[in-house]
Parts: sequence; structure tokens; C-alpha cells
Amino acid sequence: MARFGSHAAQSREDVLEEIQRLQQALDDLRHDSLHGTRKGFDTLRRRAESMWHDHHLNERYGDLSKNTREASRLARECVREHPVSSAALVLGVCVVIGCLWMYRRS
Repeated sequence: MARFGSHAAQSREDVLEEIQRLQQALDDLRHDSLHGTRKGFDTLRRRAESMWHDHHLNERYGDLSKNTREASRLARECVREHPVSSAALVLGVCVVIGCLWMYRRS
């Protein structure tokens, strides 16, 4: 009977040691996850700040705006110079969209 009680005490000690190891592992995991999250957040913050302080942003916006206006002007000129071809192109796009829509419905 004494042997059985000794075995139970040893098992209890083993269980307590395992619980302590698990608690330590959870603490380590929590620390690592907080460190990784903080590192990722710091990286995102630095990237956002660098984009915010980028002095070339206005130049890029101006270039993009100018290029978009130029493309729009060229498209209008092309439509005015070739009205029949433009109408045929629009009609062809409508037919393709209609066929895709009908195919999808069935």
C-alpha cells in the first residue's frame, strides 16, 4: 500500500511539473506573438509614414492626372475621326457581354 501512495505522489509531482512547463511554454508563446505583432505593426507604421512624407507624391499625382487627361483627349479624337469603327467596336463589346451574360444564366 505504501508503494501505491508513493506512486501517486510521484505522479502528482509529474503532473505539477508538466503544468509548470505548459505555463512557461504559453508565456513564451504569448511573448513571441506580441513581439511579432509589434514588429509587424512597426514595419507597417514606418511604411505608412514614409509614404505620407514622400515629397514626390504630388509630382506623381500630377503626372498621373496629366497622362489620364491626355489619354481621354486621344480617345475622344479617335472616336470623332472614326465614328463608324467606334460604333462597331461598342456594338461588338455589347454582343460579347450579352453572350457571356446569356451563357452564365444557362
